[in-house]
Amino acid sequence: MSAMAKARDQLSADRLVAGWAQLEAGQWETARSSFEDALASGEVPEALEGLGWVGHVLDDDQLSQRHRRFARRV
Repeated sequence: MSAMAKARDQLSADRLVAGWAQLEAGQWETARSSFEDALASGEVPEALEGLGWVGHVLDDDQLSQRHRRFARRV
């Protein structure tokens, strides 16, 4: 794995951890951005699930269902 790929994966992992912490803290929009950033490097089931939870708390059924359903397929 190249150094760039490792750095990208680490950034994705960092954004994923931040997203879950922000979700737990009630920072819904910030969590949404973090999960979306984590997905920039590829399909990450945990980030998709996080976006599903963000959609749930924001009462955005489309966001919630789309991402949670996709997370189960990945």
